Amino acid sequence: MTVCIVGNSHAASLLKGYDLLADKDALPWEFFVTPNGYADKTGMNAIAFDAKKGAFLDFPFHRSAQGADLKIASYEAFVLVGAHFSVSRITGILRMDTSAAFRTAAIRDICQNTRLFRFASEIRALSDARILLSPSPSVTPQQRRAARARPLSQADLDGTQAIVTAFWAEMGVEFLPQPPETMDAQGLTREECMISAANMHYTPDATAIALTTLCTALAHRASA
Repeated sequence: MTVCIVGNSHAASLLKGYDLLADKDALPWEFFVTPNGYADKTGMNAIAFDAKKGAFLDFPFHRSAQGADLKIASYEAFVLVGAHFSVSRITGILRMDTSAAFRTAAIRDICQNTRLFRFASEIRALSDARILLSPSPSVTPQQRRAARARPLSQADLDGTQAIVTAFWAEMGVEFLPQPPETMDAQGLTREECMISAANMHYTPDATAIALTTLCTALAHRASA
């Protein structure tokens, strides 16, 4: 299966782990990376789409060369990485006494305004390839302190997860939850799984877990 991994610096973090895999030649994956700081911090929003070519244009980082185009028809599956709030982050933002309808609408609005929504929409308009979405695992020190002061309930986390999953499923996108091995009881990324508070990317060990999770998801399509 020809897989396209596209995303921000968290996709680049996966690429570092991919390069260490002994069997990577058996995994025909290509990575298209656009860090959040790219183009005056426009990040992935700076990537243009050409409908006639059916391609996203001029990615700053790609294995073959800088300025590579992502041609949608070339891939059997896409994995969108990062540039989407984690379930715990969304839950923390919306932890308040609101109606179920308001909460659902707010969560759906957050998803639709991520930098990955446009990519998923353009891919789905041209292809029936599988699309998986892996959210950013990053947690700021401020978020961690807030969660410790006011713990997230499992019911709120599960409710948010269900709404996020349903939103993406409507587009035929499989939302891939963060590996539980990398999370604490509050649904936050474990501190030992992140490089540091200043560099909030997976450690090599956590990256290996994320890659295993992704391989399993690609090998087994989620139940309808």
